[in-house]
Amino acid sequence: MNKSLNILLLKIYAPIMLGLGFFSLVFPVFNLFEFTFFYALFLFISGSVGIFVLMLKSVIMGKYFNTIYLIINMVLLVLQVVPNRIGSYFNFTTGEVIIHVVLSMALLIVTTYRRFKLFTGA
Repeated sequence: MNKSLNILLLKIYAPIMLGLGFFSLVFPVFNLFEFTFFYALFLFISGSVGIFVLMLKSVIMGKYFNTIYLIINMVLLVLQVVPNRIGSYFNFTTGEVIIHVVLSMALLIVTTYRRFKLFTGA
């Protein structure tokens, strides 16, 4: 189940990230979430890498991508909460923070599902 969940989640959010990043970069007037340039670029690059991983059809690469994206996502959230210079490049709105938390929790559950299942004996 873990293998299919990793790929399924990647199939859902990789095109969304690619599309949001592309439209935020090309059409900044129609920027839905008021992304900064750096965050739109991050979305475009991570969406492109996610699509590339899907083309490879490798379950282990999908899991690694989800895990790495989870770590990056959590770092961006910490940078947003803790005042610093780097966080000013990724100034999120409240809605974006909620989206990041929900996506991070989904990624955390999907990437650790097998280990949790083995640990609990279920």
